[in-house]
Amino acid sequence: MDIKTKFNLGDTVYYIENNKIHQGKVVRIDTTSVLNQYTYNDGSVETSQSYIETYKVLSNTYNRKKLFERYLLFATQEELLEDLMLPF
Repeated sequence: MDIKTKFNLGDTVYYIENNKIHQGKVVRIDTTSVLNQYTYNDGSVETSQSYIETYKVLSNTYNRKKLFERYLLFATQEELLEDLMLPF
């Protein structure tokens, strides 16, 4: 089984912390497999599998590591700003 992650080790990423954009490097990637099982009223069962990606990022600003899920990290500042403009 192959798992494709959003980022690779050593990639530069951007994130928001304390209402400011910060830059860091991916130093660790953890993936967790989750098996979801749904039972419907008619007794039928459906299963699906999903993955959770967690990235440890070394901050260029504070020289410390912090964990982020994939949806909180962006490849460019422009992508991050575009995401902020999306409606909730």
